[in-house]
Amino acid sequence: MMKYTYLPDTHTIFESNGELHLVSNNRTVIIDCETLYPDLPFIIELVLKARVEKTEFIEKQLTQLITKKTKTL
Repeated sequence: MMKYTYLPDTHTIFESNGELHLVSNNRTVIIDCETLYPDLPFIIELVLKARVEKTEFIEKQLTQLITKKTKTL
């Protein structure tokens, strides 16, 4: 069975001996930089897509809130 580690946030990121360390409050994920490097374009694409989706969601919520508040004035 595959184990998963979820990092809700990181407070420290550093490199040591060719390994990337992502440190959270109760976990540390260590990734070999050579293995990570070829995946970076795809990882960045996924992160940017998620960021755009989150921004669009927030903008939609704000527009609805402003529209609702404007109608009640």
